[in-house]
Amino acid sequence: MEFKVMPLKSDVSEIIETSGYEMLVLKNETLFPSREEAEAAIKEQGGSCAVRFKHVALDQLEPTVTMGQITDRIRRMREQRDKFEAEHSIHELSAKLVTCTNCESKIAKSYVEGEMCPVCGNDLRSPYIPAQIATYEEKIAELQREYNDARERQLKRALAKGEIDVRVMWLVPVHEQRD
Repeated sequence: MEFKVMPLKSDVSEIIETSGYEMLVLKNETLFPSREEAEAAIKEQGGSCAVRFKHVALDQLEPTVTMGQITDRIRRMREQRDKFEAEHSIHELSAKLVTCTNCESKIAKSYVEGEMCPVCGNDLRSPYIPAQIATYEEKIAELQREYNDARERQLKRALAKGEIDVRVMWLVPVHEQRD
């Protein structure tokens, strides 16, 4: 579902026309604290309403030094994961056949797409390889949480200092036209 952000003082007919829906309810009794929560509320209603939310102009904020460092760490961790995954692919093995540990089928590597057994769907790599990849994924997720926390702190500081604009806007679902 696509959405359009419109100024609070938009004309009702303009909002309805923008949405493309014949029946659109403007829910002005609730002010959602974020766009994400406003989108969730519209989806819950099946896209039949437009809601108000607090629009924070985040594009006015430059990433902090800490956020830049976390971004670099995320990038490096993804590169390490990708390198590890490529180095430990079954396609890098010198043997022409691989044996599935689950169904014990012997399969020519040339017939295998990806890393999964075409017979039973089992991962053909050694069990420690997917576990190590999962460890990389966990580290990346933790770094992403650190980044989001740093962004939240930056946002709260900027709001307290009045460095960014906060405006109430309409979030309008846009009806997808089918051909």
